[in-house]
Amino acid sequence: MSVKRLLIEILGRDVSASRELRGVAQELNSVRQASDLVTGALRTAGVLGLAYMGQQAVEAAWNLGQLGARARDVERNLIAFAGGAGRAAQFASAVADASGRTINQMQAAATASRLLQMGIAGTAEEMRIYVEGATRLGDQTLSASQRISSMVDFLKNQNLMMADNFGLSRMRIQALRDELLATQGLSREQATYRAIQEEIARQLEVLGPRAEDGAEAFDQLRAATQDLKLALADGLAPAMIDLARLLTQVAHQAPDTANQLIILAEAAATAAGAAITGQDAELAFLESVARSAGMEDRIARLRHRAAQERIADIEREIAGWREAAARGDIMAASQIRLLEAELSEARAAEKSAWAAVRAAEATDQWGAKLSAQIGLMERAGPKISGLVSAYLMLSDATREWVQARTDADIAGMDAYEDREAALDALGRMEAENARKRADAEEAAALTAQRAWQSSYNAQQRAYEDLRRTVRSALRPTQVTALDMGLSDIGQYVDQWDENARRLDAIAQRGFAELQQHADWASVLKIPPEVLAAGEAALRDWAARTAGAVRNLQRPDLLNIDAAVAAVQAELDRQAAVELSLDLVTKAAVERGLVGGEDAKQRVAQALGLEQALPVTLAASDTAWDDLVASLSGPEGTSPSLPVTLTVTEEGEGGGGATALGQVMGESLLAGVGLALNETQAMATFVQAIEDDMNRQRGRLEAVGTQLWQIIEVPLLQAMAKTPFVHRFARLVSPYVLEELEKRGRFGG
Repeated sequence: MSVKRLLIEILGRDVSASRELRGVAQELNSVRQASDLVTGALRTAGVLGLAYMGQQAVEAAWNLGQLGARARDVERNLIAFAGGAGRAAQFASAVADASGRTINQMQAAATASRLLQMGIAGTAEEMRIYVEGATRLGDQTLSASQRISSMVDFLKNQNLMMADNFGLSRMRIQALRDELLATQGLSREQATYRAIQEEIARQLEVLGPRAEDGAEAFDQLRAATQDLKLALADGLAPAMIDLARLLTQVAHQAPDTANQLIILAEAAATAAGAAITGQDAELAFLESVARSAGMEDRIARLRHRAAQERIADIEREIAGWREAAARGDIMAASQIRLLEAELSEARAAEKSAWAAVRAAEATDQWGAKLSAQIGLMERAGPKISGLVSAYLMLSDATREWVQARTDADIAGMDAYEDREAALDALGRMEAENARKRADAEEAAALTAQRAWQSSYNAQQRAYEDLRRTVRSALRPTQVTALDMGLSDIGQYVDQWDENARRLDAIAQRGFAELQQHADWASVLKIPPEVLAAGEAALRDWAARTAGAVRNLQRPDLLNIDAAVAAVQAELDRQAAVELSLDLVTKAAVERGLVGGEDAKQRVAQALGLEQALPVTLAASDTAWDDLVASLSGPEGTSPSLPVTLTVTEEGEGGGGATALGQVMGESLLAGVGLALNETQAMATFVQAIEDDMNRQRGRLEAVGTQLWQIIEVPLLQAMAKTPFVHRFARLVSPYVLEELEKRGRFGG
């Protein structure tokens, strides 16, 4: 049973809600203080205290863990002796009801198990007589559980001397036993039990109906808070015991495991706090370990797995209650409705978790591809540097030209200007790639944030729609002629604000109405000071309290089952309206009156009805192309998320949110890939060299002219001092003669 449903049951009992809640808060505070002690120890102790921290974790978890384990053992024993879970639940409920709800569920199950095991009782009615007799006829200075234990001892030993403890007549029991032995053919043991039952029934008839007095209210409060602690213990015990044992086992190892121990200790403290506040202790433990170990990428999958396990648990619980409903359990319907609401919330959480998983996977894939591109660029760096060096050292002539230019100190010339230009081009390319990476990361983060916000808004709208439906269903009711007729024939069913109707009657007739209905004073919780103040004060209080009930300000006076039935009726009414709209729209479309996607909305407007808005995000058919176009567009444009609001069928995977996360990740990768393909590193480098040579062409020509002017005279002098001219003449003379013959010897 969840804590939320347990609190609803507590508020429905005939004990002051404010006192109960204070008691529950005190119980929870004591448990929370124990957890805080463990958390503080784990965070402040050093490596030498690790073994002690493990012991403290075990000690803190032991109280609730032992309680949860003991409750499970009691339940298993009762199921075994009762012959099935259904009969076990029937016996435990009979014992709890007979005690006036003054004992908790574990005590009720243990009492029923003892009565069955020892053969004292074999039916729920026999258990009811024994337990009610114990709580109402026993020593009222003892607690309810002590009185019941005393009754079991009395029945087990059949010691009639103990009958005085419950005000039972030993003489009458002996006389009834002898009569049954003589007339019914029973064994002595059976006849004694039957005689005790009849004597208890006689005494209870003399005592009259059960009165809600102060002492019993305290017992009820104590049982309610213990039931709440049992609910906490049932969920906390398995996880906390395993974690504490783990700490104890590793705390004695060598000091080189100190970091691992600290991680486990902090995770155990986190799990304890999560369990006490009603969260998933195992998930909190695993998330803490992953975060401390630097594995944040695992957290999304851990949360998705926890959401799936939560769905499976709720579905199993629903199946169990449906079996109980088939056996006629009156509580099954309300429990199934509560569980179905929890199942819807769990499925929504699972969809959001799956979207986060897909987004994380897409980000990891994008990062891997980006790292590969960076690696390629890093490997290309040395090759580019080699090309630059080769460019600067094309030949020996180039080196001589550089040396001559340096010696001449030509103004405006820089021997390394070419290299600096190439390096500047590389720097610009690297800066551009860094900017593109930063833009892609920012776009991915913004897209994931928008997806999460859209999913959260959709869930919030769905929850608000449900609250509006509940508020609409809980409209104040009026007494009708049909109600009066059903009341006359005994078929009238109480409304959710039935107590408000009773208060209206008291406001009109005062004490005269209370005289006709003696139990109304306790049912409506009329304060004694109001009853003592007189007729006018009673009527005024009744009128004001009736308004408070109808305004939902007195939850302790609401009929929860009737309220749930009213909400179900409202949901059925809305479903009927939607079905009617579908039928009318289909007929109107077939006859050509309306058409298009908004046909249903137009029909609803024509009939004066409102059509419910969808609450689920789903990617459109063009989401892929639109996202690729927007992500690879010009600088300054923001990516678009082409989505539509539609009602989607529940299924596996993650629904609309999953599709959105998948489209987001794949589109981000596509945009980054397009941008990288459009950037050609080698082409950019070669183009930079060509542009630089064109810009320096004039300077190169000027250098050549100046060089010729410098070497012309020395060259001619060297030629005159060597046989170079004669050798040159002999080499070119054949070609000169051939050309002269073609033109004529004298150039004719």
